[in-house]
Amino acid sequence: MNEKEIEQIKIETKKLLDKFSKVLEKVKSEESNVEREEDRRKEGEGKMGDEEFRKIMFENAPQKNEEFILAEKKKW
Repeated sequence: MNEKEIEQIKIETKKLLDKFSKVLEKVKSEESNVEREEDRRKEGEGKMGDEEFRKIMFENAPQKNEEFILAEKKKW
């Protein structure tokens, strides 16, 4: 490739990136929580849920305290 071809590729690449970024600006992004009308837990499990599941999750969590798993979104 010569210098002219390289420069032409750079110009075309910049045009494509500019066009793509303009399209991305129009995309709406919002986080949402899932709400359900009914509780999906089995009868008799109570508010704390399945204790065995809780134990396994806490053992697997890299950072935790007595009550909570400490995690950043998309990190664990």
